[in-house]
Amino acid sequence: MLTRRATRPLGKDGLEAERLLAEVPDHRGDLSSQFDLEYEQAVFQWAAAQVRDSVSDTTWQSFWLTHVEGISVDTAAKQLNMRTGTVYVARGRVMNRIQELVQQFEDKQ
Repeated sequence: MLTRRATRPLGKDGLEAERLLAEVPDHRGDLSSQFDLEYEQAVFQWAAAQVRDSVSDTTWQSFWLTHVEGISVDTAAKQLNMRTGTVYVARGRVMNRIQELVQQFEDKQ
């Protein structure tokens, strides 16, 4: 019984197997893109943690609310009881510092 199964072709002349294999999507490029994205996220998280520890909570929230959560500057300013100009300056400082740390990290690689 086991030998009979091993010698039978899969489908007619193996064409069924070829058809099934052709329907399987090729995710090799997707895997590379996913790896790149995960790497970038990990580097960002590392840099963001470094910056968060070095700025005030309102400065960090100015960045986080507007850049990460996508809240408008006006809404963030009202929520944080700040002027919109102050939110722009604070989030810009945080973003610049994160970019500097990422660049330093990348230069070491």
